[in-house]
Parts: sequence; structure tokens; C-alpha cells
Amino acid sequence: MKRFLSLFIFIIINLGLLHAEEAQQETPVLTKALRDTIQERLKLARRFSTNVRTTDIKLARSHINRVLQLSDSLHLENADYFAAAGDVEDVAFNYERNKPASGGKMDEATALAAAKQCYRYYQKAYELYQADPKEYGKNGLKQQSRLSQTAMEYFLLTNGFQVNAGQSFKRGDLNTTLDEFRMTFDGSNSHLLRSAYQSDAKRFSGFETFLADSTQNRALYNCATVSSALGMLDQSLVYYDSLKVRGYDPEKVFRNTVAIYSSRKDTVRLITELISAIETLPRDTWFQRNLLQIYLDRQNWREAEAMADRCISVDSTDAQTICVRGQLYEISGDVESALAQYLRSYDLDSTQANVCSYIGRIHYNRAVELKSKLYNQRQFKKMDSELQPVYSQALPWYERAYQYDTMHQDKTIPVAIREILYSRFTQARCPNRSELIDFYNEVSRAYGFVEFGK
Repeated sequence: MKRFLSLFIFIIINLGLLHAEEAQQETPVLTKALRDTIQERLKLARRFSTNVRTTDIKLARSHINRVLQLSDSLHLENADYFAAAGDVEDVAFNYERNKPASGGKMDEATALAAAKQCYRYYQKAYELYQADPKEYGKNGLKQQSRLSQTAMEYFLLTNGFQVNAGQSFKRGDLNTTLDEFRMTFDGSNSHLLRSAYQSDAKRFSGFETFLADSTQNRALYNCATVSSALGMLDQSLVYYDSLKVRGYDPEKVFRNTVAIYSSRKDTVRLITELISAIETLPRDTWFQRNLLQIYLDRQNWREAEAMADRCISVDSTDAQTICVRGQLYEISGDVESALAQYLRSYDLDSTQANVCSYIGRIHYNRAVELKSKLYNQRQFKKMDSELQPVYSQALPWYERAYQYDTMHQDKTIPVAIREILYSRFTQARCPNRSELIDFYNEVSRAYGFVEFGK
């Protein structure tokens, strides 16, 4: 019986706690007490921000923030509350700006922060006044005019909050920087600011700058780059897409979007983006070369050939792409065309180690084929006399390749050089044997091969 009674009491207690939690989660009701509290806080906020004797910006903000918190908890968006909050920040800005007049020192960052916050509050209040004109009546119309003009003054004063953005960037606060650049762009489309401009275009003529495409495009571009720096790549791409539509510096925009897709290793989207860039910028070979490299990596030889030809048709002096075209000819088995492209590339840039190696390789491979043929025909006596002229065509190119391959990465170079030199200094009559052996050993050491005689 006692056990049952204990269990019953436990259940009753838990049910009571549950109902208590549900009661706490219910939306508060705007009672007379809460309404009076809000009004009292508003009065105190005005008192500490407008009365010269009792000015205390910190206290004024404390009271107005409490009003906004209560309003938020009641799901009550009141334009007058946001207008009052903006008024506090307006006073805070002027209080900071007037410090030098009384021997103090103005803190520019504090002043700019107040200007920005005032603008934000006024923007919100303006929207609420417009959304429900019947609720606020003539006072709402009067407030809209006042708020829009003061907001415009702060917008122009901060150069569309770009001054704030510059300071935030210096502090390394990229999130705030992004927010402020976004405010620059949004300002040009803001009803709050356009209302002020339309009412007094002469007074606010500086706003015309922010209506210009150039200013809006720069703001969007800053939003895109800062978003990317924050790792918000999807958001950054949205900004870049807007810039594409607006026609802003397509080369710069596409290079950045290509970099994003490349960093994500999203090859499918990367190819799509490169194709779009090539269609937009048909004379820019940077995008063509990047797409060509992707086709090469994926061994899409037909697409690579077409892209190489297109790139060369745009820039016939692009030595690297001409070399790639030679490689593609070689892959397809057209060695003569490959050699012609390699030589053309070499004429444009004679310092390319890989091109010299490729030319040498074609001649060297001919020597290998000839050697195999003579061996199969048992023509051993003719072997040296017929091989050396072909080796003589290959060796100078490999020597140039060795000279320019300073990192010693191409292991085909020492293999060919060693084979050619060995075929010479091992002959009975070799007038410069010691010189050939010295070069043989030099190349061997450079690439980590075993030296002759060791």
C-alpha cells in the first residue's frame, strides 16, 4: 500500500512539473503591468538620452534594450519602440562626436557603431510604419519622414557603411564586414533612403553615387569575396551569379568561381563553369588552358584536341599549349606532326625542359627501333655506324633538357644520355672517352643513378 501511495505521489508531482513547464512556454500576455513597465522604460530611456543633466548612454541603452526584449517575448513588433531605440543611438552618435568640444576625444569606432545601429533601428521602424499605416496614423507618416532623412544622413556620412566595413576588416571581423558591405548594396534599394532622396534630391545628391551600377557592383563583389573568405561558398556563388547577370568584370568573377569549384574538387561543375567562361570570354585563353588540363587529366583526348586547337587559334604564341598539342599528336600515333609542334613550341620558348626532352625522345625512340631492327636482322657490324647519326640527333636535345631540368624530375633524360654516351666511350677508338665518362657520371649523380666504374 505504501509503495502504491509513493508511486501515485510521484506521478502527481511529475504531472505538476509538466504543467508548470507548459505554462512557462506559453506566450506572455500584454497585461497592464507589462504595458506600464514598457512605458516606464521608454521614459527612462528618453530621460537618460535627452536630459543634459542626466545623460547616460549606457543606462539609456539598457532601458531601451529591455523594451525591445519585452516586445520580442510578446511577439509585438512596435514601430514606436524601434524608433525610440534609434533615437537613443542617434544621441549616442552625437554625444561621441561632440566630445572634442568639451576637451574630450572622439572614438571613431564607437561613433560609427552608433550610426550603424541607429540606421538599423530606423530601417525597421520605417518598415513597420509603412506596413500598418492605419495603426500609426498621422504620427506614423511624420515619423517616416523624420527617420528617412536622419537615416540618409548616416548612410552618406559613413559612405554607405563602407567606412564601418573598412574598420571591421582591419579588426579581422569578417562577419561584420560582410554585413556592412551588404548594407551598402541594400541601401540603394531601400525605401527608407529612396524616400529621403525623392523628398530632397538636392540635399541628398550624394546618394546618386550609390544608385550607380559601379558602386553596387563593387559592394556585391566585396560581399562575394568576404563570403568566400568566411567559407560561405554557396553564398559567395550567389553573389557572383548576380554579378554575372549585371555584367561586372566577367574575367575576375569567373576566375573566382572557378577557384571555388576547384577547391571543392567539383569537376562536373568546374567544367560547366569553364565552358560558360569560355563562351563569355572567347579570347581569354586562361579558361581554355584550364579546361584543356582537365581533359588531359581525364584522358578525354578528343575534347583535349579540340580545346588545344581552339586555344592555339586564339593565341598562336602559347608555347605550352602548342607543346600539349604535340603530345596529343604523339598519343594518336602521328609522330611527325608531334615533332613539328614540339619544334614550334621550342622556337617560342627555348627554355622548356619538357619540350627539349620530348624532341630528344622522338629521335631516341627512332634509334631504339632501328637498334631492334638491326638486332633482329643480325646486322651487328652496321649497328654502331647506323645508330650514332640518330643518337647525334637526340643527344643535343637531351643535353638542353638536362640543363633546364634543374629539379631533376624527368628520369627519361639520364636514361637516354647514359645509353648514348655508353655506346660511344665503350668503343675501341674513342678520342674523348674521359670527357664522355665525366659527363655520364655528372648526369648519373644528378638523378641518383650509379656512376660508371662504381
